[in-house]
Amino acid sequence: MENCWKIIGIDGDRSCQELDRVIHCHNCPIYSQGGRQLFDRPPADDYVEEWTRSLAGEGWQSESEPRSTEEQAPTVAPEERDTAIGATGVPLPSRIAIFRLGGEWLALRAELLHEIATPRTIRTVPHRSDDLFLGLVNIRGELLPCVSLNAVLQLHSCEISDREGLAIYPRLVVVESDRGLWVFPVDEIYGIHRTCAVQLETTPAAIACASHSYTRAIVNWHDRKVNYLDDRLLFEAIAHRML
Repeated sequence: MENCWKIIGIDGDRSCQELDRVIHCHNCPIYSQGGRQLFDRPPADDYVEEWTRSLAGEGWQSESEPRSTEEQAPTVAPEERDTAIGATGVPLPSRIAIFRLGGEWLALRAELLHEIATPRTIRTVPHRSDDLFLGLVNIRGELLPCVSLNAVLQLHSCEISDREGLAIYPRLVVVESDRGLWVFPVDEIYGIHRTCAVQLETTPAAIACASHSYTRAIVNWHDRKVNYLDDRLLFEAIAHRML
């Protein structure tokens, strides 16, 4: 099936039987093959001519010359016109990782994302495991601490078995912070979202009685409100409670 990732994959109805094994279309050989075909396709008729003019310096414009109004405003694709509410001078990362806990959509800096894993056994630690520290989980042969963001953000569990007819897969998210690797379960993960150049809000609306302390901005994404979290405060709070 041509462009199957847009039909039955992560960007479609997610009915592909391979999704449970590969987690995301990016890990599928069919998706990789599609990418190679994209780069191997024949160039457009005017491609060589356009680059010849560009390398020859035709159409070059001095930086001192003012650009037209049309050139000054970069074009943003409709699917990339997701913005954060407010303006404070703090830049939004170019990429964020979006996931769902209960009924809330949250996001962290994509640079923190180390791995996405399928659910597996979480081994409790006697006299240590609690509502925050769930236990230890084996990720590629390494035992990593598994924590509950629900306990920190005080989010209530909300079981959603079906969302708009799409299959939903719980996952374990492995992130790497200044304090090492952490693992936390999520009810659903969207993946990496590219943001446009927008500003953050210093005083965002609270999504729960405690979570506002860790939220840096509210991002409008696919008609949803996504809470972009302050990872430094979040993981410092987790480490402080576990010590």
